[in-house]
Amino acid sequence: MTRKLIDDLVRRNTFPPIEVPGMDTLTGRERETLALVGQCLSNQEIAATTRASAGPWTAWPATDVAA
Repeated sequence: MTRKLIDDLVRRNTFPPIEVPGMDTLTGRERETLALVGQCLSNQEIAATTRASAGPWTAWPATDVAA
């Protein structure tokens, strides 16, 4: 029942727009990527859609850690 309701809502696209603080500071590419993440695409699918690298991603090393 829940799945049918969700599928119906997605199909009708009845989600109201919402204001998200900071969205106006994102670049077009960042908004595009965020929209693809919202569609549950994998990193590989997003990379293929945006012609970007899919990783592997690593965290930046900590360079100013107090001793």
